[in-house]
Amino acid sequence: MLVAVQQSRVCSLDDVRAHCTDRAATEAVAARWMVVAYVRSGRPRRVRAPLFRYETTLTLVAGRDERGEWTVQPGPPHIGARSETSTSATSPADTIKGAGVWSHLEDGIDRAARRFRRVAELLPEGPLSDRARAAQAAVDASVTDASRLCQVGASIAPGWQPGGAGDEAAAIVARVTALVGTIDEATVELVRLHLELGEPSVPSESLALLAEAVAEIGAGHQRGDQDDVRSNLDRH
Repeated sequence: MLVAVQQSRVCSLDDVRAHCTDRAATEAVAARWMVVAYVRSGRPRRVRAPLFRYETTLTLVAGRDERGEWTVQPGPPHIGARSETSTSATSPADTIKGAGVWSHLEDGIDRAARRFRRVAELLPEGPLSDRARAAQAAVDASVTDASRLCQVGASIAPGWQPGGAGDEAAAIVARVTALVGTIDEATVELVRLHLELGEPSVPSESLALLAEAVAEIGAGHQRGDQDDVRSNLDRH
């Protein structure tokens, strides 16, 4: 069992991962939090709650999951004061941190993926949302490929700039840019799915029906008042 801890704060690892929205946020989570591992102790008993004993404290490492989204994973054991080198040495995110064009490209990947997910989440459940989920798999693959290529580029040409020497670096930039374009094209397709949901109801038609109903109610009240007057006259 893994529990996330930060000084006196304790929560689940999933709650901490929910804050990993981009590279900067994920690295901040990895720098501030650690995880404590517990193992089950003794034999299981039906009438007693299970007991767990402390095993070790681990650092957190920033990186991407199999879908290409930012997350943190348990890393090397925590020894004494938290060391920045212990996390960065094993973090794939730090491969491109501050690496100029590669960092800029990866930020573009994340922005394109977030745009797609926001639009996809707005689709109602049904056939259209099923089509969006199918497109999500292709977007996840594009994010994973683009992130991997950025790490390759940062490894072979960390200081590369547009117009500089290096055919391999230029080819990587072109490929990553094309993948970002693919994600944006998928987002445009989602927008078209939203437009397929049908024409919205015209407010003027609803207001006209409401006005007719109010007029009928008013006419009914007027007829009722006239009947009351005639009844009173008949009595006198």
